[in-house]
Amino acid sequence: MSVLEQLCQQYTAQFRQAQQLARTGAEPAPDRESLLAGIRDTAHRVFLLRVSNDALLDQIVLKRKPEDLTPEDIPVLERFAADLAEFSLQVDTGTAYRVHRLLYEYACLHGDTDLCVRELYGQAVALHYCNLHQPDLGINTVGQRVSSLFNQGAAYLDRFETLTDPKTRDYIIRCVGNRRMGMEQFIGPNDHRTGFQFGAHYKEYHALFEDSMRVMESPRYRALEPDLPWDRYIYTLHYGLTRYVTVLNTSDDPAMHREVLASTEYVYRWQDRVANDHTGRFVPVVTRQRYALARYYCGELDGDGLMREYLAMRGAAAADDYTFEGQRVNLWMPTAAAVQLARMPADVQARYRDAVAEWQRGMTPYLSHVPHSQYSNALDTLVTLVLEYQMDMDPSLQGQMMDLLLVRHPPTYVHSRMVAELCVWLFTRMAEVNPGALAGVFGAGDAADIWERRGELTKKVYSCGLYHDIGKNMLLQVIGLYGRRLTDEEFACIQCHPLYSWYILRHHPDMENEAMTALYHHISADGQRGYPFNIPPLPESLRPMVDILVVADTLDAATDNVGRSYAQAKTLDDLLGELRAGRGTRYAARVVDLFGDADFCTATAAMLEQRRADLYVEIYSARQA
Repeated sequence: MSVLEQLCQQYTAQFRQAQQLARTGAEPAPDRESLLAGIRDTAHRVFLLRVSNDALLDQIVLKRKPEDLTPEDIPVLERFAADLAEFSLQVDTGTAYRVHRLLYEYACLHGDTDLCVRELYGQAVALHYCNLHQPDLGINTVGQRVSSLFNQGAAYLDRFETLTDPKTRDYIIRCVGNRRMGMEQFIGPNDHRTGFQFGAHYKEYHALFEDSMRVMESPRYRALEPDLPWDRYIYTLHYGLTRYVTVLNTSDDPAMHREVLASTEYVYRWQDRVANDHTGRFVPVVTRQRYALARYYCGELDGDGLMREYLAMRGAAAADDYTFEGQRVNLWMPTAAAVQLARMPADVQARYRDAVAEWQRGMTPYLSHVPHSQYSNALDTLVTLVLEYQMDMDPSLQGQMMDLLLVRHPPTYVHSRMVAELCVWLFTRMAEVNPGALAGVFGAGDAADIWERRGELTKKVYSCGLYHDIGKNMLLQVIGLYGRRLTDEEFACIQCHPLYSWYILRHHPDMENEAMTALYHHISADGQRGYPFNIPPLPESLRPMVDILVVADTLDAATDNVGRSYAQAKTLDDLLGELRAGRGTRYAARVVDLFGDADFCTATAAMLEQRRADLYVEIYSARQA
């Protein structure tokens, strides 16, 4: 085994180990001190693995130039990238992308066309998995780069006859079919200031679909390479088109209706054949839903028929099934059915209201019994999608969904609870020594009004701190925080989490203030640095709350010496020096000035140590129960 192979295997093993340790947090312990010691030990082990992994990556890929590689290195690096981006596992796609990029540079340097094609495809796929996109938020972090890479690979179609390696030809055709991936006109730009209407560019999309279909169905290309999975390529093209079923209800384009219906039927028939040919396979409910909606919007189903199709999906997964399909059946589909029913005539609503309501009632026990040991990014995503619907929902159920998003990632939950308490701590201190600085916050008036309403106000302050990072759960299916330092692409994703927090919170009743403070909690006091960029002006009435939240967030994140595994903790004295150095620029002067009192600093240090330990014990004990 070569030295490079040993380094690659060591990195892969250590990366997986770091991720697993971060998920478990600590081994079960008989008492408080043992549990805290276990949490600290686990965090330290993860930190050491991270440092080691960063050094390994420098040797393997990050500090290597294409001219430094040997022909013997190429298959080793190809296997390494494949191990990191196994289909559907996405172990470490950020690193896989870096490896594919280095290999592409080597291929260009040496004029290896077959390797160029393979690595264009490899880069595009890995980068696609790293791309964070949310059309109605204007997030599409690296989409244009993804599309560009697929288009570069597709351009080799002109050389299909001369490039005779079957694998190369396979990658060329895959690139042709994937050119739509990441394209701004289809999934939106990476600019939250720009509005985007999904479906507005359907004609352009369908033109690209037809161009790709001509290649897949071409007798010429099929004859040149008959063993390629041509029918699966066609299925994938149709599957991509089925997304447009969501805009059929607002479209008056008859061609669009016919085309989307044809694709949804094609996908349904394909998956039905697969299900019939393989024991244990089934047609996923998302396919069934899209096919039913297409038929409804095209006049092949009436309202009763559509609702019967929805209700027939109730038994597609058990009530305790937490697989992705189980989550769709027990969370997504009852909500989608309720939204669809609300658009129906009154007589249809009357016939199906009770059945849909019963299906929805099952969401509460389903959420109540989510296994704490089973961290599921898909579940977080689905819960957030459910919250997006503007509809009447039982407030307790909506609150339960919010809580689930909050607690699904224990390190973020500890941080959120700690920041909430620090916000109250700082707010209370300011109310005592400088109440005028809080004028206007949450509708408060003068000092007397603030003091009289302090109980009501501190509840809101706590809530702003508690939910400020709730959007991070939407990013964890794209990036991991623990195995190594973040790539530039991943850090661009992290910078979107305030937008996601705002996005989630604004769909929850009475959380407008929490949504806005979350949006601003990484913006400096002078507004000159931080992220996200180019957001609307912050209402002055919320400025005091944001000022407090920014400092509280920094206080906990920088001084966590228990379970924070991706950075070394600072002492409070060191951090206070940084706060004072950033007074009036990064941090608000009125909050920094609270630490001019030595007794308050001593009390803050004691509060941090005691409450942080209490919260880690509480949350990790509950997780292990």
